[in-house]
Amino acid sequence: MIRTLIYLIIILLGLCVSPYLVDNTGYLFVAIGDYELETSVIFAIFALIVFYALLQLVEWIFVGLINLLINSRYIPQRWRQKSARKHTLTGALALAEEDWQAAEKAW
Repeated sequence: MIRTLIYLIIILLGLCVSPYLVDNTGYLFVAIGDYELETSVIFAIFALIVFYALLQLVEWIFVGLINLLINSRYIPQRWRQKSARKHTLTGALALAEEDWQAAEKAW
């Protein structure tokens, strides 16, 4: 209920502020060396948000690829560990059931 009330307040604030932002978009002038950039403040903020989102996406993909490469290196080791756990569990269950031949075979 409180979350719904907060969302409603945010929407109402957006409705009240949006006409002001549409009328007064602001002016941004950036000059670096021989390059000049002129745009509205609203578009600059929107462009920064999009740039940040794309940067996060690239980072997520890069970290995923690095983790994939690192984890694929240890796949044979994980197979051996999984097989060892399986045989140990089978042997322990055979010992609990006093099936000595199956326990010795699993060992």
